[in-house]
Amino acid sequence: MSPVLLEEEIVKTSRFLIGLALVLIALVPAQATVIDDFSTAHGTVTAFSGVGSCFGDPPYFAGPFNCLASSAQSPIGGLSATRTFWSDWDSGAGSVSAEITGGQFNSNRGTGVTGEHEVYYSFALTDISGLGGLQIDILAADLPGATIRFYVFGGGLSSSAALPIAVGNSVIAAGFGGFSGTANLSAVTALGFVISGASSVDVSVDNFAAIPEPMSLALMGAGLVGLGALRRWKRR
Repeated sequence: MSPVLLEEEIVKTSRFLIGLALVLIALVPAQATVIDDFSTAHGTVTAFSGVGSCFGDPPYFAGPFNCLASSAQSPIGGLSATRTFWSDWDSGAGSVSAEITGGQFNSNRGTGVTGEHEVYYSFALTDISGLGGLQIDILAADLPGATIRFYVFGGGLSSSAALPIAVGNSVIAAGFGGFSGTANLSAVTALGFVISGASSVDVSVDNFAAIPEPMSLALMGAGLVGLGALRRWKRR
């Protein structure tokens, strides 16, 4: 093949690879790394009408709360973590409660009651800068009005926006690129999520997970195609 024709083919292939990369970013499903599948049960924690007791303050929100801690499932990279969750009553005559049972986390509010539940995972310093974000499976939500917010700690706090939880089941994900705050993703010591609910809302979730950086997946796929193109040129 002449140098001119070879150059033209390289240009065409480069354009093709760029287009393929963009398609892969949109279409390649992210293979999530499960942080907690909630198979380890964790007793009920209830906060009543502004009165609670706790051995430590929840890192993300403040208020009257009850709390409980236990060993978590192996989170990112097989690290050992401590899982802690809190119930936080906000308003209404009644209580909010949470529990981990039957392989799911249940966040419940009594009739006319509002409140939050925070689930927090602390572990040794680790680098998660190669990951794309966090996601969770919503198994059920019986009423509209609930939201979920993801966060990470690493020399500071960064968090996602409050993402609405639709009635029914769904998967909610948030990329680290959209987080606001000062956390250093290469030196993270904790992460978690907060479910906030409007009056009377009950939410059940499963498979809290980290998702990979989609650009990395796209570039890897484009690179494989590029190797194939080089082999074709060599055969000519």
